[in-house]
Amino acid sequence: MAARDAATSIPGITFADDDMMNATLTIVFDDAKTSIEKIRAAMNKAGFPMEGEPEYLKP
Repeated sequence: MAARDAATSIPGITFADDDMMNATLTIVFDDAKTSIEKIRAAMNKAGFPMEGEPEYLKP
């Protein structure tokens, strides 16, 4: 399973794209349905530990 597949299985995430060359995961999520903490926990459980602080992009 790819990181993007694990991410899109989390309720509230509407888009995910992983860049294995740069070890990054870009996601779009509804913060009314999930949170960074819940996403981090679910990704860790799926075997894709998230390190560092998230970078928020403005629309």
